[in-house]
Amino acid sequence: MKGPFRLLPISLAILLHAVIAGILLVRLEYLPVSFSSRTLSSTEPVEAVIIDEGLIAEEIEELRRQEEAERAEQLAALEKERAEREKAIAELEKKEKRERQRLAELEKKRKEEKELAEAEKKRLEAEKKKAEEESKKAAAEKKRLEAEKKKAEEESKKAAAEKERLEAEKKKAEEERKRAALAQEKAEEERRLAELEKQRTEAEKQRLENQRKNAEIAARKAEEDRLRKEALAKQQAEQERRQAEIAKQQRQQAEAERQAIEVEKRRAEAEKQRIEAERRRIEAERKRVESERQQAEAERLRVEMEKRRAEEDKLKAQEEQRAAELARQQAERERQIIEAEKQQAEEDKRRAEEERQRVEAEKRLAEAAGEKAEAERQAAELARQQAEVDRQNIEAERQHAEAEKQRAEAERQQAEAERQAAEFAREQAEVERQNIEIAKERAETQRALVDAERQKAEAERQAAEAARQQAEQERQNIDAAREKAEAERQVAEAARQQAEAERQNIEIEKERAEAEKAQIDAERQIAEEERQKAEAARQQAEAERQKAEALARQRAEEDQRLTEEQRALADAIRSDEERLERERNALIEAARKRYVDAIRRKIEGEWIRPPGTPDGLLCVVKVEQLPGGEIVSVEVLNSSGNPLFDRSVEAAVRATGILPAPSDPSIFDREIVITFAPEGG
Repeated sequence: MKGPFRLLPISLAILLHAVIAGILLVRLEYLPVSFSSRTLSSTEPVEAVIIDEGLIAEEIEELRRQEEAERAEQLAALEKERAEREKAIAELEKKEKRERQRLAELEKKRKEEKELAEAEKKRLEAEKKKAEEESKKAAAEKKRLEAEKKKAEEESKKAAAEKERLEAEKKKAEEERKRAALAQEKAEEERRLAELEKQRTEAEKQRLENQRKNAEIAARKAEEDRLRKEALAKQQAEQERRQAEIAKQQRQQAEAERQAIEVEKRRAEAEKQRIEAERRRIEAERKRVESERQQAEAERLRVEMEKRRAEEDKLKAQEEQRAAELARQQAERERQIIEAEKQQAEEDKRRAEEERQRVEAEKRLAEAAGEKAEAERQAAELARQQAEVDRQNIEAERQHAEAEKQRAEAERQQAEAERQAAEFAREQAEVERQNIEIAKERAETQRALVDAERQKAEAERQAAEAARQQAEQERQNIDAAREKAEAERQVAEAARQQAEAERQNIEIEKERAEAEKAQIDAERQIAEEERQKAEAARQQAEAERQKAEALARQRAEEDQRLTEEQRALADAIRSDEERLERERNALIEAARKRYVDAIRRKIEGEWIRPPGTPDGLLCVVKVEQLPGGEIVSVEVLNSSGNPLFDRSVEAAVRATGILPAPSDPSIFDREIVITFAPEGG
């Protein structure tokens, strides 16, 4: 029987005695006086005994009520504290559940972001491989273009006649080679940057893998700690259950103390759970920061990809614009070639007409050979016509020089187009291939035109030689004076025409020098633009490097902060564990003290002071007991100097029979040393 019901039999007995005493008092009041006096005189000791029992009963009842009130207050306080602790535990469980849900959501989000990052990484690697392949193709195409360009330059050199143009072509080829070398160096720089980016990506991947491994190790350690704590808790619960079965008959105070210790243990466990929840919250916060950092990294990659796409679109637009410009220039060159062919056809037609006129003149000379005067007249007319033919030939040669100038301009534009094609061959291989095909066809057309012009010049030279011979033959038939005058006139005309031709040649040379100067200025401007682009690329690379260094510093600071937080959390956990250990030791020490005090009180309750024993005696005894409290042996360790007092203490210990059980089984000790010094004794 436990709790308040343990005192129920005593309470009923006391109540029964009080009722009997009340009945007896009432009966005594209603008896006759003589009988009452006689009865009082005869039963006076009995009445005194009854009155003493009532007082005792009232005092016991008062003490019982006070004790029950105190126990009720203690139970109410304990119940209230237990309810508050259960409420706090429920709140902690709810909070832990919410934290677990949030951690699950964060874990899911992290997995999704990791998958997206892996997909983005694969896509970037594929694009990188594609860019490398395109770079290789562009390099091969560039080499082929350079070979085609050299071939076209050789053909252009064969078709060219001026030494200065050859030197200009050589200078242009040198500039193209330098630009190609610059482009190659730029491609090499881009490759190195890509390699550095790859190494940085690998390092970042390794760091993330190390973090993941550390997180797994921490999770495994936490799981092992949890399992070990659960096992210890189970063992402790089993041991407490067995000891509780043994200690069923202990007093309510021991039960309350055990409950207090249990509540304290629960509080310590709740405190540990709170610390664990705080650690998980910090871990979740660290994961959230890591996730935000990964999101920022993904956003940076996305912005860079958008920037690259914008640059690619810009390059494509420039390539389309250049292709349109090339098409326009090609159409202009074809128009000029057609115009030159048309002029050449008109030249041929005019020469045929001149040949026909010359034939008719020869016919007229043959018909008028009999008449000298008529012959002289016809010879003079023929000389005049021949001079006119010579003038027309010179005019034709001037037009031919003009056509040659236009052809040279077309060749210069063609070379400029080839240079532009070589410039953006690295960016779009298909456009360069088409340009090369156009250049090939143009070179074939130019070779055919050059061959045709060479043949036509040879025919014109032969025709001019034949005409000269014919004129010489005809001039031999003319009077020497007229021949001399005509010769002087022809010399003067030739001098004039030569001066005109020289003036035109000077103009042509001047225009050619201006065109070459403009070309050199354009090439210088292009070189300056390339230098500015290279400088911009270098500055961008420097900015990216500084950004990467800043990101690395930020990541290092974040890692250091997380490490410090983990260290602080570990210190807090260790401090809390030490504090809980101290509190537990204090509780155990207090429980042990109460246990020893309970044994001492029980011994004092059984001790009978021997007669004549002086005050101030002290005896130290060692008691050996079984787990159930049964005494095995009693030994006096420190005698009081009074054998009678020592034997009385030893007899009191043995008289207790069964010693009180401890409130906590863990403080049970088989051997107990008790210092016995009774109050007032």
